Amino acid sequence: MEAMKQYYETENANPLRGLYELSLKATEAYERARVSVQKFLNAKSPEEIIFVRNASEGLNLVAQSYGRAFLKEGDEVLITIMEHHSNLIPWQQVAKEKGLSSPSWSRMKRGSLHWKALNRH
Repeated sequence: MEAMKQYYETENANPLRGLYELSLKATEAYERARVSVQKFLNAKSPEEIIFVRNASEGLNLVAQSYGRAFLKEGDEVLITIMEHHSNLIPWQQVAKEKGLSSPSWSRMKRGSLHWKALNRH
């Protein structure tokens, strides 16, 4: 709690938003974090690392940007029936918008995915 209190009282600033000292320090910390994540994921460059507020936002961004740019009529968006709505709905929206089929990958009684069903797609 003390560390959080100190941060909010003395270090809290928006990265990439200002030329004042606190903002510059926040930007440096932000960029160091991107490099750390880049190394951890073995990405080609820190520019490949994008921070989002949560998984829902990230999944929406991927579906809306990649899906709209690269998916075309005749493609399929294969979705498991175990998906959280944060992953299910964005892909269904893109599929509907682009005229794609979006079959659901079934699962077996014990919860594992039905691998034989995958071969049908």
